[in-house]
Amino acid sequence: MAENNSGLRKSLLIMAKIAENRKGLSFTHLRRLCADMPSATLSRLLKVLIDEKWLDKDKHGHYYPGNVFMSSADIISGQSNRQQLIQKRIKMLAQDTCESAAFIEWNNEGYFTFRSKYEMPESYHYMEAGQSSNDIFNHGFALLGMAYCNYEQLQKLYIRHEMPEGEREKHRKYLQVLRQEKVIIKQDKGIRIAAAAVNSSNNLVGVVGISMLPRELSDSDKSFYFSQVKSAAEDIVSYF
Repeated sequence: MAENNSGLRKSLLIMAKIAENRKGLSFTHLRRLCADMPSATLSRLLKVLIDEKWLDKDKHGHYYPGNVFMSSADIISGQSNRQQLIQKRIKMLAQDTCESAAFIEWNNEGYFTFRSKYEMPESYHYMEAGQSSNDIFNHGFALLGMAYCNYEQLQKLYIRHEMPEGEREKHRKYLQVLRQEKVIIKQDKGIRIAAAAVNSSNNLVGVVGISMLPRELSDSDKSFYFSQVKSAAEDIVSYF
């Protein structure tokens, strides 16, 4: 195991040095940068990395990032940029509504994870970003996520949470309406939630919404919050 870890560390060192020199490095230059690595080891690891497409070698003998290396870097870069765009849009939603806003990812196994949030001082405060919850039957964000579960997935959730069989069909029909409308306003443990599904080609990407401290909402309030969360959902889906 220690030998495998040593080889992995050395491979990562090689890739890090090449990533810092995107135009390519000669074997001699690499050997100088990896001074503690024997030439035979460097040569062997370079061959493996080329075979696996992490590195490539041109006709001049220079090593540079291969297709797998570049595509992985693009994916990581894209995800980071997307997260920044989502966070910026969540902040805009919170400031436009004067209420705390969040974006969650739904997992069909029965939990949701807060990915982005922006809290207003006089509004609701969420759990930390990155944390998950399985309190799915009371939370408006989670109910929109559940609306995209299939029959078998819902059945597992009903059994796990011990929902009486006589209540399940009514709940399924409620979720069907949510899926059609793609929005929800719900009071959860005294907290008002307005949320919209972020879905592309009928596939759920996540749920975006706001959470308000208890108060009565007029029809004009509801209309305003619906328009705000729908607009945020439309913007966020364009980031994927």
